[in-house]
Amino acid sequence: MVEAVAAQRGRRLQLEYPLTAAHGPSPDTRHNEPVHGTPRPRKGRPSPIAQLLAGALACLCVASCGATKAPTAQQTKKTTLPTPAASANATTTTPSPTASPYSWTTEAVPLLGGGATSTLSALVAPAAGNPWLVAGSVSTAHGTAATIWTSTDSIHWHPHSLLPPTISTPPTASSPSSGTSGSGPSSRGTSGRGTPSAALAATNWGRQRIVVGSEGLGSDRHAAVWISPGPGQRFSPVTDSGAFYAPGAPGAPQGPSTTRPTTTTTTATSAGTPPSSGAYMSAVGGGALGLFAAGAINGQAALWYSRSGQNWQILTQATRLMDLDPQAVVNQVLSTPGGIFVIGSSLDGTQLAGVAWYSSDGIHWSTTGGTFASPGDHLVSALVDLNQAGSSPSGASLSGLLAVGAYRSGPQWGPASWISPDGFSWSDASESFALDSEPPLSPGAAVYAAGASQGRLYAVGGSPQRQRVWSSTDGLTWQELPLPEPAAAASGWHLGLVAASGPTVVVADNLAGQPYLLSYTGRRWLYPSPPDVFGRPLPTAVPSQLVVDVAGHMTMAVAVTDPGTRPGTGRRRVVILRSSGGKHWSIANADAFPRATLMTLSAVPGGLVAAGSVGGHAFAALSTDGAKKWGTQLINPSSAGAPGPSAPQPVAAPSPGSAAATTVPAASTTTTPGQNAPAPSTTSVPATTAPAQAATTTTTAPVLAGGGAGAITTLAGPLAATTAGRVGTAQFVVGQAGPYAVDWYGTNGVFGRPSLLDQVPQLADETPIGSCTSGDVAVVVGSLTTTALGAQPVAWSSTNGASWTAGNFSPAPTPGSTTAIYGCLTTGNGFIAYGETNSAGGTQQPAIWTSPDGVSWQQQQSTFTGAFGGAPTGPEVAPLQVIALEGTTWLGVSGGDNLPGDLWPSPVAGAAAGPAPVTPGLWTSLDAGNTWQQVMTELPVFGSTYFAQADVAQYSGLDPVVAGCVDGRLTIWFGTKGYAGK
Repeated sequence: MVEAVAAQRGRRLQLEYPLTAAHGPSPDTRHNEPVHGTPRPRKGRPSPIAQLLAGALACLCVASCGATKAPTAQQTKKTTLPTPAASANATTTTPSPTASPYSWTTEAVPLLGGGATSTLSALVAPAAGNPWLVAGSVSTAHGTAATIWTSTDSIHWHPHSLLPPTISTPPTASSPSSGTSGSGPSSRGTSGRGTPSAALAATNWGRQRIVVGSEGLGSDRHAAVWISPGPGQRFSPVTDSGAFYAPGAPGAPQGPSTTRPTTTTTTATSAGTPPSSGAYMSAVGGGALGLFAAGAINGQAALWYSRSGQNWQILTQATRLMDLDPQAVVNQVLSTPGGIFVIGSSLDGTQLAGVAWYSSDGIHWSTTGGTFASPGDHLVSALVDLNQAGSSPSGASLSGLLAVGAYRSGPQWGPASWISPDGFSWSDASESFALDSEPPLSPGAAVYAAGASQGRLYAVGGSPQRQRVWSSTDGLTWQELPLPEPAAAASGWHLGLVAASGPTVVVADNLAGQPYLLSYTGRRWLYPSPPDVFGRPLPTAVPSQLVVDVAGHMTMAVAVTDPGTRPGTGRRRVVILRSSGGKHWSIANADAFPRATLMTLSAVPGGLVAAGSVGGHAFAALSTDGAKKWGTQLINPSSAGAPGPSAPQPVAAPSPGSAAATTVPAASTTTTPGQNAPAPSTTSVPATTAPAQAATTTTTAPVLAGGGAGAITTLAGPLAATTAGRVGTAQFVVGQAGPYAVDWYGTNGVFGRPSLLDQVPQLADETPIGSCTSGDVAVVVGSLTTTALGAQPVAWSSTNGASWTAGNFSPAPTPGSTTAIYGCLTTGNGFIAYGETNSAGGTQQPAIWTSPDGVSWQQQQSTFTGAFGGAPTGPEVAPLQVIALEGTTWLGVSGGDNLPGDLWPSPVAGAAAGPAPVTPGLWTSLDAGNTWQQVMTELPVFGSTYFAQADVAQYSGLDPVVAGCVDGRLTIWFGTKGYAGK
């Protein structure tokens, strides 16, 4: 049940976002780790698909003050570098007047989440006397440094830092001659050791080993290369050249300019000019023709070449070909005896297509792999040269190429593989991958990497809830190689790397801050020794609820995840913070709601109400002492209501636009195709004692008591409370029983029997998600899902908290579209609801509705302008998840769920390697939501190493308070009205 609620609240949309600049490291994968076998649903959010999809978690807006968190759509993340999250000392940044009406500071808060961690970006099997190798980065309070780890047995690993390169302009590189390279004297000495760097990809090249990545930040971020000449030899940095930099980068070596074959704008020195994202290499391969590396320059795909590994040039013709699709992302470079293949992904409208570029000589390039652009969505993540796979113990050998990834022609993704004799003609997608025990709400599964040894092929991937390893002898039929428990059942990690040598298979998580690695020795799985050799997974603290009570005090719920060094271990807790004005915060309860999943926090007369689920049961908790202590009541009897005759079976609603619209069988609990179950607003800890009575699961419609409209006598499945509020002096908790929205009504924290919000059960899945109250009218909003009409907005209103009236929406959503509401607020003259709408063609738009009475809703025609003028851009472009009000000045939050695991499908290869860190999404409106201006958050005050996200917002008087997560650490931004210096 909680999964069903979370799935609706954090729906992952269908590839509406471009595959542009890789924004690296989705559900915080650690946020979704099961604790002692109890999985936690996850959330998501949108953005370009160098980041691929997103989804988001809705948060509630309760009472006339309330804004909390909500769902989003799709995206991918990035793996980049420094500036620690919020520090104890406030930091001030002055935005341009066109960017925001506020100056922002970060405020000192209790230290929750964040800290030192590592990222594993590449895995290379032993070859030519060289040992196992992992390339990545280590992030500490002093910055982020490119690092490799080596092992002779795949169990015992040793870290080695990679030195920064010297800055000089080498002579022009030679052949292939389709690019240029700068030449000239040295312009400066050794780069500062404080400059962040990251190793993003690696390969064997004869006896040599090549590691590529990046160094620097922003417009000064440039590609970097390190080389080891042979077994036992140290890696040395390659001298920087102009070919490593974006055009006009401030730190580029002096001398003849390096030609960039595309037109891009670089540095951002004034409002109206987007900032340069620099350059990086995220894939590399080598063979007889030399070395080829792929990555991006200012967000567009690029390809480099070197004959020796020392002097590099941009391959102009190949890069121009790639940039014919400005949304292309490169995932892998593979050198074969027949030529060079570069594979990646692209968007064709709203359809994700695989793409391959090929050259027989490194100079002349063409596209291939037309099969990957056939109808349906194709994710092509890796290639394997089967000719190099070797022979099986029986002597059988393979030939040709293997491609792996995922395919979707219906509602779910499926892991897929393709084989080809030459890289031009490919087989149809084989979806013969074992998926035993896949959770029922899974959006599907994908393959992210593949390797080969002794004539056997290995692939890794999985779904948001379960990671998997498969093996095959032909590339078409795959059997699962079971992982050890609790990793096999854990949803808090992501298998994105695999390499094999002899009978040994090594797999690893390649998302930022999640350094998990396992080795299969042919008999059993082993973990690395010592257990923290790769560093500890990043603890995270994500604000989920922020409310203001009648006295003006702020209360915030924070979901804190402390992951273990092995997948599936660790602990989660809910921390409650309090503040009198949004600047100074203290911990009211360091471990609230043990054993429970918190879904909502609401201000009510006399205190605060929290609600959620525990062990399949709904619960509500009331605090009257400033959120320090909570009285908890289970509110999920398995049967309730007076005995009475059976009610009629559910009937279809009369009109598509009404809250009752529906055509789905009542018993179904479906998730929109391609969506992932997001995390609820907090995390749960395993129950030590089971509730006295378990909810009864049924596959039939609820039976209605004859005496009370809507009273349930038989509940359909486990219960979950999703929102709560008040009307007058009464309190109500609203949630779900199976596919139905239900209400518990009470006073002083004591709630009675559940009743249906709709007096006649609907043939659809109803997901209440937020509530708000104005005077003597309470409103509950959410979504209603049917197979025929998709997701539709829904609202109910009540004057007593016990009986509810369904609302109606204008204009009615068109069939096939997807429309969702994430929360509601009250204004001086009615209500507003906010969320998103997706046309049948997949175009995503933020949406705002207004209502004078909570019954009749009209969609508002709002406009959204980018931070630099023109259309909004960047991964923060997403539906409004949260809105906070101060008169006619409104603040919007979008693009939450930037944590590495908050995406589905998860980022792969180059897409995960990434450019600049993800930044928070903020919007301001000075005219009550009619026009919105995107806030420029590419500023030090919002800076991060891997990701930064805004999650909840409220006003403290005239000043906005925004809480979020920066590199895992709880961060609070405080806005002061007026432009600093003005």
